[in-house]
Amino acid sequence: MMKEGWNEIKFGEVLKVSSGKGLPRSKQDSHGTCPVYGGNGVMGHHSEYMYADSKLIIGRVGAQCGNTHITSPNSWITDNAFVADFDEKLYDKQFLWYLIQEMRLIRYSKSTAQPVISGRSIYGIRLDLPPLPEQRAIVAKLERLFAELDRSVAELEAAREKLGVYRQRVLKEAFSGRLTEGWRVLKDVDFDYPSVKIGTVSKVGTGATPKRGNPLYWKNGNIPWITSGALNSAKVTQASDFITEVAIKETNASIFPKHTLLIAMYGEGKTRGKCAELLLEAATNQAIAGVELDTQMAFLPFVKYSFERMYHEIRTKSSGGVQPNLNLTIIRNIEIPLPAIDEQMAIVDEIETRFSVADKLEQEITENLERARGLRQGVLKRAFAGELVH
Repeated sequence: MMKEGWNEIKFGEVLKVSSGKGLPRSKQDSHGTCPVYGGNGVMGHHSEYMYADSKLIIGRVGAQCGNTHITSPNSWITDNAFVADFDEKLYDKQFLWYLIQEMRLIRYSKSTAQPVISGRSIYGIRLDLPPLPEQRAIVAKLERLFAELDRSVAELEAAREKLGVYRQRVLKEAFSGRLTEGWRVLKDVDFDYPSVKIGTVSKVGTGATPKRGNPLYWKNGNIPWITSGALNSAKVTQASDFITEVAIKETNASIFPKHTLLIAMYGEGKTRGKCAELLLEAATNQAIAGVELDTQMAFLPFVKYSFERMYHEIRTKSSGGVQPNLNLTIIRNIEIPLPAIDEQMAIVDEIETRFSVADKLEQEITENLERARGLRQGVLKRAFAGELVH
């Protein structure tokens, strides 16, 4: 039932949209004072502006489809976004911004390639809208609620960051011998963590990418093949693709056994230097180093935690120009402290006891963040059903 004073109106009766104007990146000026907006918000600056007034814009294409922003005055808006025009004597800009967020306009894309929305596709959407004073009251209530929600989210994010710091502290104490001081006393063992190069306790190799244009290497392949993107998880359980036996025979691709440690050697983002345990027999591309440990000398979880502790240090060992990379020589020469195998196992027990507590806390934080995101949508839904302001 529609709330008293609210009217059912078609979206096209509220606002009209028109595309911004394309601006090549080459014409964007990092020293310009006018922000350039696309569907994802500010994407650069320019010395000229299209609109003197602040505008409500809507992303119209791709992953940004349906995104909404309110621009700064004196800004340029690209053709990746719609500029929304409406009567500000009847409709509050901030209210419409919240409304469009809740509507999730990407649902109205008819494109089978990348999402695209058009004015025609959204103009017929029916809305129940309150008069201007109630719009402003709803905005005020939303902003109070979202300010509280944002504070809670910030506290959760800060707690998650502290868990990351805690994990690094645990690893630092583990590899300095502090976590197993009591164990050494009981075992009557002296502190002795000799430094060894990974290449002395393992076989280090890499893979290859068979020529994509050769169907003999890919068609009906049954050998799992891994790319470095899979290493963003701690354990690799699925293949990125599959190659054939012919590819193994005719190229540099080779199959690594289960429980090989994989290290990403390429990438400008966070991937380079990541280490993951392979849980299936698989080949890899050339961007990955496979470390097959001598299990008589090195306990796999111990070495994996060593790589995790040294992640930032390993990344700094990269060589090259535009896109610095690791290579097999660098990997083989990485030095780790390596106590006797029984103390390696004791150290891992101490690490995992502490990490299990941190993992439970992180899971709770993740669940609370997901609830917070759901709560935001729930608040918006209530607002535009007339249930937020009485």
